[in-house]
Amino acid sequence: GEYLNIGYNFKDITPHEWNTERWHQYIDMLVLARLNRLYFYIWNDIYTMYPGSEFSRNSLNLQIHENIREAIDYAHSRGLDVTYMICPTYFPADIWQKHPEMHAEIEYVAHGFPAVCPNAPGAWEMMKDIYRSEMQWFSKSDALQIWFYDPGGCWCEKNGCRHNQAAILARQFNEFSQMFKELNPAARFEFNIWPIWLWEHNMKIDYRKDLSLNIKSYFSDQYNSISAVGAPDNDTTLPLLEKEL
Repeated sequence: GEYLNIGYNFKDITPHEWNTERWHQYIDMLVLARLNRLYFYIWNDIYTMYPGSEFSRNSLNLQIHENIREAIDYAHSRGLDVTYMICPTYFPADIWQKHPEMHAEIEYVAHGFPAVCPNAPGAWEMMKDIYRSEMQWFSKSDALQIWFYDPGGCWCEKNGCRHNQAAILARQFNEFSQMFKELNPAARFEFNIWPIWLWEHNMKIDYRKDLSLNIKSYFSDQYNSISAVGAPDNDTTLPLLEKEL
C-alpha cells in the first residue's frame, strides 16, 4: 500500500485540494502498481470536521472529508482495502489553544504541534469526542491504525506519563479500536510502533514489550487479529518483537 498525508499543502502533490476525478486517478494508479491497500492520515489540527472547532466551518474541510469518503467506496470497487490512521492525542489547533492545561510535554509541542496529555483532567473525554466525530466519516475503512507519536504522545511527570507509557498507549489502542468497532464491526486494527525504539533510547525507558503484552491482554483470544506495523529500516524498526509475542 501507499500512505497519504493529507495536510502538508504542497500544491498538486498532497491531496487536500484533490477533486473526485483526481482521487479516482490516484486509486487507479495504485491498482496498476499492483498495490492492494490505500492508507490515509488527515492532519486534523486544521482539517477537522469536529463541531467544536471553528475549522469545521471551512468549506475545504467538508470537501476533503466528502472526497475521502467517496474515495473509500471507489477503492473498494477497485478491490483495494483502506486503512484509516489516527493519532488520538493530536487536536484541532484552536481547541488545543483554549486548553493550555492539557498541553503535552513532548518535543513535538515545542515545534508547535497541538498534542495533549491524555492523563490531563478532561483530556481523555475530549480525545474520544473529537475522534468519534472523525471516525463517523470514514467508518467504511477496513482497518483503523493508531499512531501514538505522529506527532502526539506525552512524557510529563505531573500526570504520570513518563513511567507509564505502555499502559497509556495500550489503553488508547483498546478504547479507540472499540469505538471504531461500534461503527464498523468488521474492522481490523493496527498499531504503529514508530518511533518507540527512539523514545526508549532517548528516555532510557523500555516499554515496547509491555505495550504489546498489554494490547494482547486487552484483546484476549482475539489478539491474532491485531497487526503491529513498523518501518523497514532495520531489525529494530521492524515489528519482529511483536511477531514473537
